[in-house]
Amino acid sequence: MDEPFASSLGTASLLKYLDGAHRAVERFNNVSNPESEATDLLEQITDLIVATVSLDDLAKRERRYSSPHLPHLSPADLLHLQSVCSRTATMTQECVEFIEPLRSRLEDVRGIMGSATAESHLKNQAWYQETYEGLRLRTEVLRVLFSALNVLLHKNDTDEAGQLSKEALSSASALQYQIGVVSPKLHAADHESTIVVCSELTFDVVIH
Repeated sequence: MDEPFASSLGTASLLKYLDGAHRAVERFNNVSNPESEATDLLEQITDLIVATVSLDDLAKRERRYSSPHLPHLSPADLLHLQSVCSRTATMTQECVEFIEPLRSRLEDVRGIMGSATAESHLKNQAWYQETYEGLRLRTEVLRVLFSALNVLLHKNDTDEAGQLSKEALSSASALQYQIGVVSPKLHAADHESTIVVCSELTFDVVIH
């Protein structure tokens, strides 16, 4: 069986696009009276960068140290881990495709900023709210996937008394909470299967 972290989770590519998007919004916001919507968009992109960096660091750490947790996982857990890694790679690629048009959209708005019309405001762009909400949702899903990976990697970690370690319990608790927050937002989305998998992982950790 291939190691789950042998291949990239797609985080490097996503971080490249996020850096470009972040710089584009910064340039757009570099005016005497920046729009609050541009500031909000910048903050949301920053949140997505932080979530992506967390995944990137985890994957690098597991590859660099040959994933010391893997020998302690059952074959079923390894399959779960591979599944979550695969879903993460799919999600990061979707994020790339979602973010890619942002720069040109901002340039289009900048082109009409010299006119004092409704179209010159970011808040009046048809794509703005959908983009902002989409970035926030994708950030939450990446956080769920990060917690799911930690749950699997640490689910067999025990303390001196043979009880689940604080890190294992903390990861499981964080995952349960994040699923509860994001699940209602995904009922009509394509990522609901990801949340189902994460829910199963949480249950496995809690009962063992």
